[in-house]
Amino acid sequence: MTAAVIDVGETVLRIEQDTVPDRRKAVVTELEPVGVIDAELGEKLRAAVGFRDVLAHTYGPVVNDDIVYDALQNSLDRYVTFVERIDQYLSESDQID
Repeated sequence: MTAAVIDVGETVLRIEQDTVPDRRKAVVTELEPVGVIDAELGEKLRAAVGFRDVLAHTYGPVVNDDIVYDALQNSLDRYVTFVERIDQYLSESDQID
């Protein structure tokens, strides 16, 4: 899901400012001044990006299974909120016909 947030964020940034940051967390950060997301959602999404990076680049028993399970069970609301904000952005955008 985090990859989808970044992909959608990059698309929005290309429309809004013709540039896309090289770093995933920076993509999320750049969506705030554009008005797509607020700071609270930005913080949650940056945390998700960081968590994804830990999962993707850490091997063996270093990652606690309970933390991963908790994130999957209790932190999905950030993605629902992101979809709602993107829907609002698309509804209000004059870029999309």
